[in-house]
Amino acid sequence: MCALICQLQGVIGADISFNGQDEIQEIHVVANFDRLPKQIVRDIESILFTKHGLRLDHKKVSIAQIKGDEVAPKRRSSRIQFVRVGVSVSGFEHKVEVELSIDGIPSLGAT
Repeated sequence: MCALICQLQGVIGADISFNGQDEIQEIHVVANFDRLPKQIVRDIESILFTKHGLRLDHKKVSIAQIKGDEVAPKRRSSRIQFVRVGVSVSGFEHKVEVELSIDGIPSLGAT
């Protein structure tokens, strides 16, 4: 969705945070001064409804405007991805491994 928002005129970068139910909690946008913030927010509402069927409260969108087209730094995603699970059994011994990843950095846990 961030990539979609970044295609809008005047938008330099965007970040979306979700609550525990995968609903949009906030959208933060960095934009230049080509357009008014109200116009950008309306475009965000329209594009999310058109492409994803999501109705968005405009109060969840914040726009920060900067001069020029400097790219906003990419914030780390706090979303954890499931990579794999492995189970091995040897007699009465069981071993379980779970691999998760955040921003492409894997982490392995075993019992």
